[in-house]
Amino acid sequence: MIPPKNVLNCVLLTLIWTALLLTGCPAEPDVPPTLSDAVVLTRSHLVSYTPGSTLEVTLTIEVREDVDISAIALVETPPPGWVYTGATSPQGGLPALRPQTGTEGEMNFVWIQPPNFPYTFTYSLGIPLNASGTATIQGHAEFRQGDGGAETTNTLTSSAQEL
Repeated sequence: MIPPKNVLNCVLLTLIWTALLLTGCPAEPDVPPTLSDAVVLTRSHLVSYTPGSTLEVTLTIEVREDVDISAIALVETPPPGWVYTGATSPQGGLPALRPQTGTEGEMNFVWIQPPNFPYTFTYSLGIPLNASGTATIQGHAEFRQGDGGAETTNTLTSSAQEL
């Protein structure tokens, strides 16, 4: 025999379930996605480095299908003393504006005409002979949708450890 308390719980659950079936479950609000999740930036590179060598950093930019990007820029900040040595892309269409070879500090990659997405390119960093410890790279994307204002993605941080 089922104890009376459990019978009451079963009856209440049945009533609630029946009410939901008859009236329908509340719908999720139709909230359009925000621009902050319109562009996704990913970075990959080796997890270790050797002082005096180079580190290849690969960035991939993905854009939601319903978003019309009219301009995009990537801002990357390598460790102090590390220098930009060049960029390549198997897809072509390197950014119209990019750092000059030998640039240290913040580097800007700017497409006036955005590439086809998803887009991947690789840039190289020259590592100084006196580099040591953990090296951190930070960056984010800045983009414009149509004629709207600029939006920024979250900052992406990655690191490599000295061998």
